[in-house]
Amino acid sequence: MSHSTSSPESGTELEKNIPILFKPLLTEGVVVRTVDSGDPITRSGANDRILCILSGRAQVVLGYRAAQEVIVESLEPGDVFGDLGFLTGRRWPVDAGLVATEPTEVLEISVNTFQRLLRENPEFTVALLKSLGKKTIRVDRLEFSSAETTETGPASVCAYPSHPGIPHDVQLRFQALAISNESVLIIGETGVGKDVLAYAIFDAAARNNEVLVPVNVKQIGTESFFLHTKAGPSSKERGLAMDQIWALFGREIVLRADGTTRILPGYLDLAREGTLFVRGAHLLSAVAQQKLLDALKTQFYCPMGGNERIRADFRLICTTELNPSQFSPDRHPLLYELQRTALIIPPLRERRTVIPALAAHYLTHYAREVNKRPPELEDITLKAMVDYSWPGNDLELANAMRRSVLITPGSTVRRQDLTFDKQRTERGTRYNLLKLKPIRQALVSPLFPAILQSAFLPVFLGIVLLLFLGPADASKNLAAVIMWSLAWPSVILGAFFGARVSCSICAIGALSTLAKRIVSLELEFPESLRMRSDFLIAGGILFIIWLESVLNMRSSPSSLGMLLVTMFLVAFVLNTLFARQTWCRYLCPLGGMTGLFARTSMIELRADSAICLSECSSHECYYGSRKTEGCPFGQVVATLHSNQFCKICGNCVKSCPYNAVNLNVRIPGHELGEVRHVRTGTGFLVLALNGALLSDIITRTSFYDKLTDWLPVSGTLKFTIVYIGFIVAVNAIALIASLLSHRAFRERYWENYSRFALSLLPLTCAGFLAFHLYYFFALWPDLLQLLGKYSGVDALAGPVSSISGSFITRVQQIVILGGCLWSLVTMSRLGASSPRGRFRRRWGVLPHIALDIILAGLLLIAMMNAFPE
Repeated sequence: MSHSTSSPESGTELEKNIPILFKPLLTEGVVVRTVDSGDPITRSGANDRILCILSGRAQVVLGYRAAQEVIVESLEPGDVFGDLGFLTGRRWPVDAGLVATEPTEVLEISVNTFQRLLRENPEFTVALLKSLGKKTIRVDRLEFSSAETTETGPASVCAYPSHPGIPHDVQLRFQALAISNESVLIIGETGVGKDVLAYAIFDAAARNNEVLVPVNVKQIGTESFFLHTKAGPSSKERGLAMDQIWALFGREIVLRADGTTRILPGYLDLAREGTLFVRGAHLLSAVAQQKLLDALKTQFYCPMGGNERIRADFRLICTTELNPSQFSPDRHPLLYELQRTALIIPPLRERRTVIPALAAHYLTHYAREVNKRPPELEDITLKAMVDYSWPGNDLELANAMRRSVLITPGSTVRRQDLTFDKQRTERGTRYNLLKLKPIRQALVSPLFPAILQSAFLPVFLGIVLLLFLGPADASKNLAAVIMWSLAWPSVILGAFFGARVSCSICAIGALSTLAKRIVSLELEFPESLRMRSDFLIAGGILFIIWLESVLNMRSSPSSLGMLLVTMFLVAFVLNTLFARQTWCRYLCPLGGMTGLFARTSMIELRADSAICLSECSSHECYYGSRKTEGCPFGQVVATLHSNQFCKICGNCVKSCPYNAVNLNVRIPGHELGEVRHVRTGTGFLVLALNGALLSDIITRTSFYDKLTDWLPVSGTLKFTIVYIGFIVAVNAIALIASLLSHRAFRERYWENYSRFALSLLPLTCAGFLAFHLYYFFALWPDLLQLLGKYSGVDALAGPVSSISGSFITRVQQIVILGGCLWSLVTMSRLGASSPRGRFRRRWGVLPHIALDIILAGLLLIAMMNAFPE
């Protein structure tokens, strides 16, 4: 619990207890709060206020997962909490929160007011920077090194030289420069860790107890809060070079008509007796570089527009992406002069031998952050990592390992878990629907998908009630007719046109998620079950299909209603117990089937990998932001290469600060022909669905009686034997085909089985669609009459002509043949993408082509006998 008071009320008492550092804040309208031990002082992601600790103690925590927070820093009186990136130059963790560990007094002030005070009161700015000191980098998740620091000397204070990715000669060079107190130039490509190394040099130096003033040259004239003053010419009038000189050296202004002047301080004034850290020094104009070099040499400088010489006692640390061969004494006088004290960090592609050790280091570091066991790297994964060029260098590798820790379902990082595994699906013809303003506005709206859930929820509840309370005759029960004539075809067609978006408006998921807001334990779903989720979903789907036939749900509305209620109760319990939407992601049979069919969809949600690799390190798509929660399925969009585990809820679109998420129209099912990594359970499910569908259709033929008459068991057991028999038979044929195929492609047996089993998905979708189209056409008259009866529309309640059986059969045949052809094309693309020779590619595909034709033929024959014209 917290209690608030305003600053003016008890000014004398407040001034007596407030730390000296915060005295300048008393002139403003600040708020002082008292927070009890254990209570949150601020929520994660709240960065519109600056909090100053007056008394007590608090801890900075990062909400990496809904069920877990990681403590990264302890704050004491005199410490500051909030987004000080405008001052320190370091990005503030978006999900950082503050929790009191004992009764704590906190002074609260807006960011804008705080920035104004810093501009108007240089002494306060310097004091604050000194107070921050080395704390600047402790809460920064981007720091590469996880080594502990000690107080035994300069070498041990710096954690970075022990970093396994830095060559020995660079480590020795670092040690020499760090303790010399000379100005240093750090040279390297983006992502090699220049910033972290600069902070490590500051930590190791004798001046590390003084102020560190970071300057980002790119921001001078745009985002530099020191230049945001009402007086003076605009940035366009001044020009870039003048802006840089003004920011670095300050300027003299005339206050009154009598000639009274005042010096507005620059960064050099703030860095007096400390260190000035200039990022992107090559972006400084030649004039600004020369003036900075003169200040280093002479120890004096003059503010802009003034003649007074001011002493310049500072150490300079610069970073640049330019190669030393590009330095010229005319254009880059500062960089040219500092070459003798330069520290050059080679790009990661020139340090390939350290990649395994460096990757293991990052895995250990990030696994420790989220309290997980570090996953291991497969040999094939390590080889791919060593072969990759890593254009983003160490930062890209660090982000890849961090994503792997977050999304790896088991104890091993596979090649497909890494973002650099850019599949060819990214090169197909696509159009980003988010370029269309209405679609983007709809997806980023806080009402999506809530408004659709609100519309569908009463429909779902009405259907459930009608199933229990309506007529027992399924042909006269409106809810049963809707479910069997519309629901199943809608699942398949909806997955084709909208991927898995139906899961976003699913009433079962919406109700369980709503309950989660009231009661939620946020436990971690067991890793052993996550690893086998594909088999769990496959088992659930096959069980429901079996249950439909055994209980004859098409003729029993109450049985169908009981199934829906049971699924809701299970979803409610699991989503309440476990973090995120565990039921929907790992267990839901209907969602799993929709996700599988969604792989054939004509739309996809994907990330722009170039943006994710070069700019993103905070992963708001996974963690969420102030606007919305993270991905309910726990996905990092940069690693998303399939529609199966994305329900297009729009959370990642809302939370991504880089607009890197795209909603693409693509060639339907394009990913199927280029997929390289398929879970064995997914391949088994596709084949098993074909077997289950065949067994269900055959029960409607006279052949079924001949097939089961000799079995001296009950009807349920007869069907179970036939059901399992067809599933085993289809898988057995596929196993034989893979036995022949994998040798031709020279690939692993189960990899071949899984990939080509998935290529049968178009035929599987076509088979289920054709099967349920019969009920759609056959029940259409009943549906219209029941709708007319319940709505009171006489035009619908009247007699409706039935659709001829021959028309239904032709439609079924066309759909199945289309699915067969689609699967054949997919198989051909899979074979063509193999690196083997043309003969081996053709021979390797033939067994699976034969399986596709056999299954299509069996489906056609079975349906012609089950639904005669």
